[in-house]
Amino acid sequence: MTMYRLQFPRLWLGLGWGLVLLIVVGSLLPGNMLNSVDFLLSDKIQHALAYATVMMWFAGIYKASSYRWVVPGLLVMGIGLEFLQLKYFHRHFDLHDMLANGVGVIFGLVLAHVGLGGWCARLENWWLGRGAADSSGS
Repeated sequence: MTMYRLQFPRLWLGLGWGLVLLIVVGSLLPGNMLNSVDFLLSDKIQHALAYATVMMWFAGIYKASSYRWVVPGLLVMGIGLEFLQLKYFHRHFDLHDMLANGVGVIFGLVLAHVGLGGWCARLENWWLGRGAADSSGS
């Protein structure tokens, strides 16, 4: 997989894998522990936003040529977690959750292709450029 040239790749990857871990944990926690979150947004919107967020995160780290690995990976994760819920975690298997996960991944992919891909490098360049400008102006 091809990454953008980043100053802090370990930081970005660590945070990205932290997001993946949050999705995994949130998907496998007992349902009654998450009921307090449902009042903010519907369950399906939460699924879509979570997967769109993680897709966009990795689109900020990896170039578009790597999306062929990121997209299927996230889709398999979303499907696999639903099966794990059914088998081991006494949660509800829901095809609509799988669909919402997929919609989120596709939405993130569309955002990446319309200009948000590589956002990590742009943010670093802006931040590091700003720091250089601030220190030279003093």
